Amino acid sequence: MTTPPRFLSTRFARMDENALFLSYLSVAKREMAGVEEISSLTGTFATEAEAERYVKEQTKYQRLALAVKVHPLTDLTRRRIAKQEQRLAGLQAKRDRLPGERLNPLTFEQQVLAHARQKHTFKLCAHCQSRINTRYLASLDCPACGEPDFIVTKGQHALRERQEHQREKWEAQLAEVERIIDHAIATNSPESDDWYWYVGTWHPEDNWPEDKHHDHP
Repeated sequence: MTTPPRFLSTRFARMDENALFLSYLSVAKREMAGVEEISSLTGTFATEAEAERYVKEQTKYQRLALAVKVHPLTDLTRRRIAKQEQRLAGLQAKRDRLPGERLNPLTFEQQVLAHARQKHTFKLCAHCQSRINTRYLASLDCPACGEPDFIVTKGQHALRERQEHQREKWEAQLAEVERIIDHAIATNSPESDDWYWYVGTWHPEDNWPEDKHHDHP
């Protein structure tokens, strides 16, 4: 049985890049499988989980360690985000009840077709006067003349318009809440000494595909 590739990581307290590189070399053989080449990234991450996801992707298939800064969120920023996440959950719950969403997986079209089949064996098209067997309907349009929505009632039309209006409104609000959260993270102002280096790499001798296992240029 082959062993899946292993991701290795370590932390270093705040220091300048030159000191970081020297500190890393002192532990590379012992903790990082001998990967001595290291690069650093300008920019910071709010959580170690975000930093790990980024470093994993950037160092995949490389014999390279990458160091990034992690600035933990302040209590004020966390409270702001928690408030917006509550709002986000409420909006998502509303949207999830709309047709075609997580809590209501049948689309509006599927629901109308199911209702028509339950109520009628045949449905008359007002445009071409054809009697259509509802069992064989594949869409809301008349299969004889192409009349759109020929089986949709006035009440169903009104319901669809209302649901689409709600969908647009809630999706716009969801996007706005996500922008607020992103802005809160981007403008997070930690204390100047409240950060550390997160360094990660993949074990160079684990089972990467041969055509992708190469030295970093």
